[in-house]
Amino acid sequence: MTKACTRKIIMVLCIILVLMPTMVYASNTGTKGGNTKDEIDKAETQEKELKQQLDAVQATIDALKSDIDDANEYLNRLDKELETITINILDLNQKIDKKNEEIVITTGELQDAQNQQEQQYQSMKLRIKYMYENSRVSYLDAFMAASSLSDILHQAEYFSQITKYDRNKLEEYIDIKNRIAAYKVQLEEEERDLEDLKRKAEGEQKAVELLFAAKNQEMKDMEKDKKAYEAKQKEIEEDIKKLDNLIANLTKQYNAEQLAKANAVATQGNLYSGKLLIWPCPSSNRVTSHFSPNRLDPVLGYVRAHKGTDIGASTGTPVVAAASGLVTAAGYSDSMGNYVVISHGDGITTRYYHNSSLAVSAGQAVTAGQVISYVGATGWVTGPHLHFEVRINDEAVDAMQFY
Repeated sequence: MTKACTRKIIMVLCIILVLMPTMVYASNTGTKGGNTKDEIDKAETQEKELKQQLDAVQATIDALKSDIDDANEYLNRLDKELETITINILDLNQKIDKKNEEIVITTGELQDAQNQQEQQYQSMKLRIKYMYENSRVSYLDAFMAASSLSDILHQAEYFSQITKYDRNKLEEYIDIKNRIAAYKVQLEEEERDLEDLKRKAEGEQKAVELLFAAKNQEMKDMEKDKKAYEAKQKEIEEDIKKLDNLIANLTKQYNAEQLAKANAVATQGNLYSGKLLIWPCPSSNRVTSHFSPNRLDPVLGYVRAHKGTDIGASTGTPVVAAASGLVTAAGYSDSMGNYVVISHGDGITTRYYHNSSLAVSAGQAVTAGQVISYVGATGWVTGPHLHFEVRINDEAVDAMQFY
């Protein structure tokens, strides 16, 4: 597939995406009876679609930039070609002018040679006529005046030399005239050749100028399209910002709703009175290490507080929420490994450390007994187990008092 074809496909796909209707949610975070989680999902879907459109627009802008660069490069080549052709035409014009000057000069020389030939011919005709008409008297006079046979021969030679001279001169002028005429023909042929070259060059010049104009217009159209797509890009970016704000506000509202639900669940009973927490590891009751203010840390090797209750179990054993609430944190820590923190309202939270994997995420509401993770050996541990903590106003307390 050619580069140009690929760019056209990108632009067509972009146009399809850009023409898709985009409805940015209003910045008002009130759901007016609607489900806040559904509103968040809708907003996130809308944002995902906008980002796809943004990517398509960016791809088209990149393709247009590349095409514009190619067009500029092509125009530069055409400009140089035009410059070369123009210089060639100027050179041909100079050669044609010079050739015309030579033709004018040669025409004059030819006329002079023609005149000389005619003059020589006329002079020779006059001498021949004169010698013919007076030949008898002249030869008799010359014979009578001659003192010897040698003088007679010299007189005859004289007349012969004059005739030969006239004939030679005439032939010389004819030869000169013919050579000049031939040279003139040659010059005229060369001048016609130069004119043909000039016409060809002017044809090439016109063709290149048409190409230049067409490509220049094409580049202007692409620059116009690029500006339009850049404007659309800014519009989509603004819509994405609005959706980001909306999602943040909806998430804040949703968390507040979930926290309120958790508080409502917590106030149904008094967690301080005991027996109200579900055992976090239903398949194992084996406590391997109790809550203690001064326990020898098996990993670090020195005495320090152990703020939770360790429950021994094999890797992959389900861990459940000890009470209903809102997951306020779910992630990974070098020391805690994979962990979950649940808020139950009234400042009460439960913590679950060293999991092999998690089944919930931050911001999620959970119910008592819901699987939230699986036992593992991540973080600072010597083997697979669940470290379970209960905190009141962020102060760790012995979890066993609730069982």
